[in-house]
Amino acid sequence: AHKPLESGAVRLALHGVSALSVTGQPALREVTLEIRSGEILGVAGVSGNGQRELAEVVAGLRPLTGGRVELDGSDAGTWSPGKRTDAGLAYIPEERMHDGIVQEFSVAENLVLQDYDHPPASRGIFLNFAAIAQRGRDLVRDFSIRTPSIDTSTRSLSGGNIQKLILARELSRDPKVLVAAQPTRGVDI
Repeated sequence: AHKPLESGAVRLALHGVSALSVTGQPALREVTLEIRSGEILGVAGVSGNGQRELAEVVAGLRPLTGGRVELDGSDAGTWSPGKRTDAGLAYIPEERMHDGIVQEFSVAENLVLQDYDHPPASRGIFLNFAAIAQRGRDLVRDFSIRTPSIDTSTRSLSGGNIQKLILARELSRDPKVLVAAQPTRGVDI
């Protein structure tokens, strides 16, 4: 007989969350949910029915018009995206080319976008280029990112390899909460 998994602590909670679409129309209306450690929640629907707005609200990229977002029991509704990242939130955006990478940056630079100001990628106000390069090599290998070099401009990668780069960057941070919008779209296997 299988023993049921025990529920972990609530990592993400939305209480009556409402938000507008880019056109100013209601996209989310009083959404309430809780996600605990070890749980996976999938949100399915027709494109344009609020999934993107939901992900952006959780990531701190879209303002609330009502309700509350909590991360690990703390009210994160006014937190910046950076503070949410530092609190353990990882975000894989739907629009990878526009929101997921800096196209002009190298593969290695994009792989440390979330951590460039923390050791080992930095030493105080100085970047640790050797550590950044090593992290880049490790993640390119571990996630099978096809690139000529870690110094290659990310703009030259295929869409699937850019998606793998974003997945590598976010998953390698061992997040408490992962928000992934269209995470497998275009991934090269």
